[in-house]
Amino acid sequence: MREILNGIISTAERSIETGLMDKTDGRAVVEYTEKLYRELYQGYDELKEADVMLKDWILTYSEEAELKGREEGRKEGMEKGIEKGIEKGIEKGIEKGREEVARSMLARGMALPDIAEIAGLSLDRIQALTQS
Repeated sequence: MREILNGIISTAERSIETGLMDKTDGRAVVEYTEKLYRELYQGYDELKEADVMLKDWILTYSEEAELKGREEGRKEGMEKGIEKGIEKGIEKGIEKGREEVARSMLARGMALPDIAEIAGLSLDRIQALTQS
């Protein structure tokens, strides 16, 4: 019985490794096999050993899946944070560029409404630039 159980587990593991079966399906195969053996061989000492072995395999799988999920979530969060940081940096750079253009136009004595339109800034922002 132990050989059969080991064969099922190793086949499921190989199928997961080669991509023929995902981990969820592999876990289900092992769980259903465990249930089948419980029904067929209740009371056998070997079943107790098989039960421990299956539980260990299932726990190992669950822990691996949980760790992988956490790591993927952390990576995804970092990537999103980096993207937001880049976007904010670009926005700030554009805003600074507009302000520099507006300052140059102010230095040339251009009219405030024209500067606001050309630089893409509000009239209030242009007036604030004249005071800084």
